[in-house]
Amino acid sequence: MLKKFMDFTDLTKSISGDRVTLYRPRVGDGQAVFEAVVESLKALREFPSSQPWALRDPSVAASEHFCEIGIKGHMGGTDFPFLIFREIEGTSRSRLIGCCGLHRPKWDVPSFEIGYWCRASEMRQGYATEAAQTLLTFAMSVLGAQRVVITTDAMNHPSRKIAERIGMKRDGVLRNYWREQDGTLRNAIVYSAVPNDVDNEHPTVSSLRRDGLTL
Repeated sequence: MLKKFMDFTDLTKSISGDRVTLYRPRVGDGQAVFEAVVESLKALREFPSSQPWALRDPSVAASEHFCEIGIKGHMGGTDFPFLIFREIEGTSRSRLIGCCGLHRPKWDVPSFEIGYWCRASEMRQGYATEAAQTLLTFAMSVLGAQRVVITTDAMNHPSRKIAERIGMKRDGVLRNYWREQDGTLRNAIVYSAVPNDVDNEHPTVSSLRRDGLTL
């Protein structure tokens, strides 16, 4: 589907998975993003080449700016960051547990790059995997993606496992792809998926069909 025929006002407002819901950033979400970043700085800075923004000092203002820029990206179809929320059991409230997104769109293909990080206290519960799976099926089924990629530090084994769990294929190694601040060169691993790789029976695809969004 060509970008010029798409209205992103409602299309990318939210995407529901099994346990998580991905929301487009809203004005005022900066405080919640800031709190999640501060809690997770140690993990986020473990692989700074792939997440250089994490090296900067966090602030509510910076997180609010991220949300404002994210809204503009959605409206213009140039970037699609999402906030990951899960319901708090036994309540009507939800908690921000990380961020993810479909980045670097190439609408002539179309193709996208998935990124994600999970709040430190919510790690190892499968939330990042579910968010990545939800993004992948949304990109293919709604945005018409013909290629979706994940590029991760070669030493970031948890991130690599997420790409493998959602059925993406390893394209190869990009040697000396990143340089850290101390001059160390890092390799990257690229995973990709094309339409035939997507599980059409995945719950996200089924829910998109029910909503009339699947192409």
